[in-house]
Amino acid sequence: MKPSALKTKLQSSTQLRKVVFGRSLDSAKPPEPTMFTRHVILGGMIACGIFSAGLPSASAATAAEGFDYTAGSAIGGLNGGSGWGGAWTFVTAATTNSAIGAGSLTYPNITSSGNKMISVATGNGDSRALRSFATGYSSGSMYASVLVQNLNDSVRYFGLSLYSGGTEQMLMGAGSGFYDWTVNRIATNGMSVITDLPVSGAGGLYANGALDSGIDTSALALLLVKVDFNAGIGGTNELITFWVNPDLSQVENVADAIGGQSYSTDRDFGTIDRVRIGGGADSGTYGVAALLYMDEINISSVSPFAPPPTLSQSVSGGDITLSWPAGNLGWHLQQTTNLVGGTWMDVPDSSLVTATNLPISLPAEFFRLRNP
Repeated sequence: MKPSALKTKLQSSTQLRKVVFGRSLDSAKPPEPTMFTRHVILGGMIACGIFSAGLPSASAATAAEGFDYTAGSAIGGLNGGSGWGGAWTFVTAATTNSAIGAGSLTYPNITSSGNKMISVATGNGDSRALRSFATGYSSGSMYASVLVQNLNDSVRYFGLSLYSGGTEQMLMGAGSGFYDWTVNRIATNGMSVITDLPVSGAGGLYANGALDSGIDTSALALLLVKVDFNAGIGGTNELITFWVNPDLSQVENVADAIGGQSYSTDRDFGTIDRVRIGGGADSGTYGVAALLYMDEINISSVSPFAPPPTLSQSVSGGDITLSWPAGNLGWHLQQTTNLVGGTWMDVPDSSLVTATNLPISLPAEFFRLRNP
């Protein structure tokens, strides 16, 4: 069989791509490769075909709010941004001291312009506003991110809450009494938990289901949570991955998240269809008045991280050439002969190059890129 006889058949992006050398492959589809967050997989049925796992091509459902309004405007009634189903509305009985402040918060790889939200909470008061999405989220993955800062180092609650109808399902920000950025509603069954009072910089999972990042709220931060629907306990609860100040120029990696893992929620979130911003206190026990900044809310079904690099292939004679982008120098090419239970081995010296030639010698071989 000559390489010039190559024929290509592309299936949908969520299936395997099949390239056949001069004849049909066995009708049985090979096992689907496991997709690794920082890996790109290219499988090779050497001498009879090439297989590669394509990335899903999702159309992004997105809501964005940059608070690009006139400084001094109250939040209630503002209706800018995109992907929303209506304007911001103040929560009943909440004080109206959430307004637009001059200047924006900035973070690498996030486009930020215009102004920001300033929220002030004093005494027993709250400063909160709600806004609905044009389209809710109940399946697949949802990414929610926001730029935040707590200028008075208050330990009142504050942040971006995810709602299902009239029910708050999760707060990403600062939980009441916490000095660090947190998310809550984490299932603690069988988990090692902290029962002491929160301490700045301690980090860890608390008995009340709050995941403490260990990163103090006084510094500007990008908070990012990924919600994988129905991937948690019982197949009905959600799976949560929480990052604080992630490097968005890198490929998504759960090892970089708080706790180095994803966590199941303690409940079924249902359909997330709106968010709440702001914070405050239910009592006057949380000390100084809160002065809180928030900017650049983004809700999307598409990861904000850099996409994985493409692993390309070409065949000449009895060799296959595998190559990847120059910007991914330092990544390791790995190979295995079995996707089910096989051992992935580094191709020697592959981290020093961005292309390598390998002989076509085995009946089946699969490849992936790994960023250590």
